Amino acid sequence: MLMQGWPLLLISFLEGGALMAVELIGAKLLAPFYGNSIYVWSAVLGTTLGGLALGYFLGGEWASKPGRLNKLKIGLLISTVLCALLPWYSQAILNLSIGMVSLQMGVLTSSLVILTPPLLLFGTVSPLVIQLLNSDKQEAGTATGLVYATSTLGGILCTFSFAFYLMPYAGLKMSCWITAALLLMALLCSFSGALIKLEQNH
Repeated sequence: MLMQGWPLLLISFLEGGALMAVELIGAKLLAPFYGNSIYVWSAVLGTTLGGLALGYFLGGEWASKPGRLNKLKIGLLISTVLCALLPWYSQAILNLSIGMVSLQMGVLTSSLVILTPPLLLFGTVSPLVIQLLNSDKQEAGTATGLVYATSTLGGILCTFSFAFYLMPYAGLKMSCWITAALLLMALLCSFSGALIKLEQNH
């Protein structure tokens, strides 16, 4: 069953890459307004963990009910749009947050509003993918480990690619569009006929 679910593993790989890209982009978006201080990185890291925690919980709820594949598609579609539009809506939010009563409040508020929606959606991916792969209970541990390992590998690759090459040379807008392109590829993978068969097995 794991062999038939290769599109799901590719989705996990692409989602893991997009996750780390958004985290790095988020910190760079905040930098012109709030610098590269410990406050910025703490807010971004805390927001990342919080958004993923909410996503894991929501994804677990979705995974326990029918229509998993459609929910996966919807989550990938919305996150694709959010990443494509990130350069524009983030600027509006940051302009509003800069006048808040304290630096810490402005950093945290802007980070939460900008990053939580895409990160929450990223968090829903792994529970849905694992459940779609897990039609055989004997393979549950293998499927879970493989999904998280694949997602992490995607994250490692994109961390170095974006930090060392794309963001310094291509800029933030292009980095956002490339992230959206990764998610669009993941969305296209979700239309694979093999995944429809996996959904039917549940």
